[in-house]
Amino acid sequence: MFNFKPKDDSFYDMLEEGSRFILKGAHLLTEIMDNPGKGQELSDDLYLILKAMRELSGNITKKLDQSFITPMDREDIGLLNQRLELLVSKLHGVADRMYLYKAGEPTEVSRKLVTLQVEAIKQVEQAIGNLRHVQANKEQIMKTCRRIAELESEADKVYRRGVAQLFSDEKDPIKLLKWKEIYEYLEESLNHCLYLANIIESVVLKYA
Repeated sequence: MFNFKPKDDSFYDMLEEGSRFILKGAHLLTEIMDNPGKGQELSDDLYLILKAMRELSGNITKKLDQSFITPMDREDIGLLNQRLELLVSKLHGVADRMYLYKAGEPTEVSRKLVTLQVEAIKQVEQAIGNLRHVQANKEQIMKTCRRIAELESEADKVYRRGVAQLFSDEKDPIKLLKWKEIYEYLEESLNHCLYLANIIESVVLKYA
């Protein structure tokens, strides 16, 4: 399939920068799980990443409005941009609630969900990085997207078991509600990884 659109690396550069932001955010969540006493400091660090992502998102939107021709469909660029920003927002939401709710020592379920999150985001970063040469990287991108789907499915099972365990074992209703909401934010952030994978797959099918 021939692609007559001119090469414009700036959109790829910005999307790749966004993928690096979400990976930094995921690593900060890992730090919070390992050092809950530093929750405020690390939540503040994640907020700075969210601010940077929002600025980047605005720049991408502005460039889309100003560009007559884009290296891939402008709708796909817009959707990737939107989902990257939403994912960073969800990651910050987890960190913020860990701190504001004084949730205490992370649960085994929250640690597992964050581990799955980091792995899924690594795959997202890799897939977005490979979009620059989508035809040459088609098979690798599709493999990466399938892996994201597997991780999201596993996370959904962990989330469901975790919520069931909360209602079964947790006697403090306030603590139950705190952790249920944190689990929900973690599960939703994995969903955003899957949404990103679906958009990326769509791009591959169009251009490779």
